[in-house]
This record gives sequence, C-alpha cells and structure tokens, in this order.
Amino acid sequence: MVDSPRAWHSDCDYTDTGDELYDESYDNTPPDDDRRGSSSFGYFNAYPTSAPDLLTLEALAAAKGDNAADYDTFKAPMLRKRAGTFDNLRKVGRGDIKELLVEVANVLEAIEGAPSQLSAGLERTIARTRERVRNAGRRGRRAWRKAVTGDKEKRVRDHMAEPTGVRLKDKLSFTLGVLNLIISEYWILMRPGQFWVWFLCVMPPLLAARYFLYRQLKFSYFMFDFCYFVQALCMASVWWPDARLPGGVRLQQLLFVFANGPLALAIVAWRNSLVFHSSDKITSVYIHAFPPILTFCNHWLVNRDDDDGGGGADATRPPLSWYGALGAPLLYYLLWQAAYIVKTEVVDRRRLAADPEIQTSLRWFSRDTRNGLYKAAMAACVRLGVMRRGEAFDSAQLKTKVVFWISQLLYTLLTMLPAKLLHDHYALHVAFMLGILVFCIHNGSVYYIEVFSKRYETDIQKEVARRRRRLRLPSLGTEHGGGGGGG
Repeated sequence: MVDSPRAWHSDCDYTDTGDELYDESYDNTPPDDDRRGSSSFGYFNAYPTSAPDLLTLEALAAAKGDNAADYDTFKAPMLRKRAGTFDNLRKVGRGDIKELLVEVANVLEAIEGAPSQLSAGLERTIARTRERVRNAGRRGRRAWRKAVTGDKEKRVRDHMAEPTGVRLKDKLSFTLGVLNLIISEYWILMRPGQFWVWFLCVMPPLLAARYFLYRQLKFSYFMFDFCYFVQALCMASVWWPDARLPGGVRLQQLLFVFANGPLALAIVAWRNSLVFHSSDKITSVYIHAFPPILTFCNHWLVNRDDDDGGGGADATRPPLSWYGALGAPLLYYLLWQAAYIVKTEVVDRRRLAADPEIQTSLRWFSRDTRNGLYKAAMAACVRLGVMRRGEAFDSAQLKTKVVFWISQLLYTLLTMLPAKLLHDHYALHVAFMLGILVFCIHNGSVYYIEVFSKRYETDIQKEVARRRRRLRLPSLGTEHGGGGGGG
C-alpha cells in the first residue's frame, strides 16, 4: 500500500524523459474478457477519465487504491501511455497551431463567400438575358411599326390616332362585322344545334374587348348591367343545358324569358343599330341579339318535329307555365337588382362619390334627356307629383335612384309578358325575331345616310384629338372640340 502519490511514483520508477512516460518492463497487453469482467477490477469505475486527471500523479495514485497489484500489472501502463499522448500534444509548436488556424479560417471564408459569388454570377446571367430579351423586343417592335406605319420609329398607337389610322380601324371593323353576320347565318340555317359553338367563339372576345375599352373610358360599371348578367346565364346554359335552378325553374326557360323579353326589346329601347364600321355599336347589337338567337335555335331547331311543316319545340322539354314566364324570372331579376344596388351603393359608394367621371347606368340615365326611358319616367314623375316641371334628375339624390330602379323593374316586367307566347308559337317567334332584325338594320341605314355621311370627318377629328390628349401628344395644328360620346 502506497502512503503518498510521490512514494507510489518512486515504486513505479516513473521518469519524465520526454518520449516515454512509463516503464517498458510492464506488460501493456490488455486483460482478456473474463478477467475484465471479474470483481478484481473494482477500481475501474472509480478511475478518473478526464484529460487533466490523467496527466497528474495524484490521479494515478487515487486510481490505484487498494488494488495495487492488479493496477500495476494491467492498468498503470495503459494510463501512462494515454498521458504520454496528451504530453506529445503539448509539444506541438504554437506556430504550427497558428498556421493550422489560418488555414481553417481561409477555408471557412471561402465557404462563406461561395453563395455571394454564385449570386453575383446568377445576377450577371439574368442581366445579360434581360438585355437580350429587350433587344429582341426592340427589333420586333421596329419591324411591326415598319409593317403597320411604314416607319420603324413611329409607334402604332400614334399612327392609329391619326385620321389614316382611324379609317383603317373602321375598315377592319366593317369587314369583320359583315363576315360575322354571314357566318352567323350559316350556323343558324345549317347547324342550329351547334350554334352555341359559334356563340362561344364570338361573345367572349367581344366582351373582353369591351371590358378593356370601357375600363379606359371609365365605363366599366356598365359591365354590371342586366344584359351582361344574361350573358353569364347563356354561358352556363351551354355547359349545363338541363340545369334546374332554385325556385323550381329550368335554366333554359329562365334564359328564354330574359333573352326574348328585356334583352331583345332593348334593341328597340336603346336604338341599337347595325353599323358595321363601329365595333362598339356592333358589340351592343350582338350582346342583345345573340342570346335570343341562341334560345331560338335551342327551342325550335334542336330535336324538332318535322311533321308540323316548319319548326317544332323540343318534345323532351316541359311547356312554359306562367310562373316560369313571370314569377321565377321576376324573382331572379330582383336578386340581380339587389346585388347591383349593394355593389354600387354600399361596396363602391365611396369610390363612385370620389370620381364623378365614372359612368354607371344611373348616371347615364339621369343625363341622357333624349332617351325614351328618361322621357317616360320624367312624365310619370311630374304627373304623380314626384318631380316638379322643369326639374332634372340628379344621380346623387335618393329620389332619382328610386325612380331609376322602379323604371327598370317596370320595363323588365312589361317586356317579359310576350315571352310565353313566343315560347308556345313558332310563327310568332319568327316574326318577332325578324322584326327586331329589321328594326336594327333600319337604325343602321338611318345612321349611315343621315348621320354618318355628315359627321364622319368631324368624328375622326374628335377621336384624334381625344386620343392625343390621352397619349399627351402635340396637337396637329388645329384645336378641335371635345371627344365624341359612345354609341
């Protein structure tokens, strides 16, 4: 038993010579498995394992304990060898460590800089790609300008704002309008069961073009009118022809009433005219005429009975009752009217109040004194004492709003009355459609003979001045009046 660490140190013949810290006379062979598991190595669990303890003689003496024989034979050489390893680490020069740390720092710096270098390279690639795209776009625009205007430096919008550009647009509109009429006639006479295909080819592009045009003119709120609601019903009827709506009414019957009542007679009420060179007037005609034509083909020319000498209603569809002709359509009209009032009077009230240039049906109604609906509503209000003689409608007043809503309701209700007769009688429906078409053509002829021939040049100059003001272009040398109104 060793009384002190230093005495144990002398017994072990420990000498710190530098390379070896233990006596090589000891056997370093580790014990086999059965001896390692025996109870004679009870000191093992008490053996300190941290590096500082291994390097101190006090730790070695404490680990020896009461098992000196076993310890000196098997464990002391191992502990001295591990202590020598740590001592060799002490002999590594500070310069070597410093160089190692510098190398590690360089590696870390390179790793940290890799993302920034990658990002810089990616940004350079994107910049070069953008420049190539811009150059290609410039070359394409110049080629397009050269083909349209004859000058690669002259913008197409500037060219279209000149009289020659306006004439070119009108020529294209006239050509497309006539071709559209001919193709529509072919579908009606030769393929009435597939007229919905032509409907889908014509109406969505026209509605999209009108939206972008009206958005520029601040007329976009016209797109919430009832006629556009019927366009949505037409689209739905194409995909769900046998759909039944809440309220016990079929979608096809509801669409028939709306299309052949308020929509068709709007051509008469609003004096729509078949003016082929005006894309706006042609679009208005198609919006009011295509739904009646679609319902006429679906009702009379699909699955028709040829024994009746002409057209026959689809025998698979039930007859139209008076509830289906007036009751259910009136409910759905009131549903649309309520949604329209919420949109204009609640949701967008502040926006409309802040910008009086935004046009709505109400504002147009209160200002268009030549319109038949305005005259009829004013006469009725004066007779009932609601309006004084000489007083004008004001779109900001609640009185004008109520008059407008009631006028629309009465117009819709009155124009829905003939729908049941048209649904039940083929000849009457044919005469009705022809009458609407003749009225539309007559309005177009009046416009061309009495208005167009005298106003065309003046309208061109007004349109040029209006577009130049919008594009902030210099004047042509002569100041003209304000832009013309829409048709």
